[in-house]
Amino acid sequence: MTIESDAETEKSLSAESTVEESPQKIKKRKINDKKQHYYALDMSHQNNDVQQQQKHDPEYIKATKYPNLGPKSTKMYNDNSEELFCICRKPDNGDLMVGCDGCDDWYHFKCMKIDIKYQELIARYFCPYCEIDGKGTTLWKRKCRIRTCFKPILENNSKYCSKEHGLLYFTNLLDNKLVKQSKNAGVLNRDQVGEMVKISVNIEQFKRLGDKMPDVPNNDFANDERIVNLRDSIGLLKEERDITLNKKKVLLKSRENVKKLNEALSANLDQGSSKKKAKKIDICGYDLIFNDDKFENEQLDESMLISNDTEQLKSKYGKYIEEEVNETSFCFVDKKKCQKHNGWQSVIIDDIELRLREIDQKIGKNEAIIEKILKTLKMDFFEKQM
Repeated sequence: MTIESDAETEKSLSAESTVEESPQKIKKRKINDKKQHYYALDMSHQNNDVQQQQKHDPEYIKATKYPNLGPKSTKMYNDNSEELFCICRKPDNGDLMVGCDGCDDWYHFKCMKIDIKYQELIARYFCPYCEIDGKGTTLWKRKCRIRTCFKPILENNSKYCSKEHGLLYFTNLLDNKLVKQSKNAGVLNRDQVGEMVKISVNIEQFKRLGDKMPDVPNNDFANDERIVNLRDSIGLLKEERDITLNKKKVLLKSRENVKKLNEALSANLDQGSSKKKAKKIDICGYDLIFNDDKFENEQLDESMLISNDTEQLKSKYGKYIEEEVNETSFCFVDKKKCQKHNGWQSVIIDDIELRLREIDQKIGKNEAIIEKILKTLKMDFFEKQM
């Protein structure tokens, strides 16, 4: 008679598996023709069903797992009226035994070639005879992840038999990692890693610990002369950016005003005209406020725009057309004919955008230098503490 060996049993009780048999995976082959594809899948299912049927077929089980198993003896007692058990048909001699959930008979671990260390891992046991008869298959509990522990895991989806063994597993894992990396420069020791764990609220925070340098309590890094100068420079750049953004705001307001004025003048021109195509007025609209001396004024405001008063400009435009008045504070010349202020809106807005990009780049560069200096100061501090 052949019974599963202890080596095979231990292999089947690996930390990540159970003895419960899982269905064989179906391998799908890509076939161009749809009918052939469905036919191939159907055949795969059929083949899998045949294999599953074979696994539960008594003759198949006996021939593959128990080829030398003889018929079960019906002898219940010996000549001394002692009750007999197991396939050995011997009385209870004190050796560890397991009860079959199929026939209620008892079997010696030794006769079944089961190591006694697995005694707590048996969930349901079926003897060879009951297995062949189709009454069931032996089921095992998942063992603890600790290699030398043969107790079942906790029932809360854990991989360990206890909290202590869970801590032990990761402690050993950490020790092994540190031993392998001990020759590398800058490797943390166990106590340092322990401190990192203590200050971490959860695993995600622990993973992010290396993203940036930790803060140094009661430090005076902010008073470093290099950092002070850089931050002063950043402050001046931010003030200039605010002024430049305000210029952009005033310019956009002026562009909006000129557009409205052109529409109003064109509407007045259309009144009383025939059904011919209406003429559109498109004046230059350059405002005196955009002269260099005024446009650089830090107190520049939208209210200072001449173009805000559309009605007054409409009346001035009439005098400009009729009397050819030379208006110096606001340009009424047709945009296409104005050589003095040609493309003034695009030129000014482009200069503003360019300056804003330059300011942001300088601020970003200075902030990066500050971070680099702080990192160096912190590293020097922590190295002195070690």
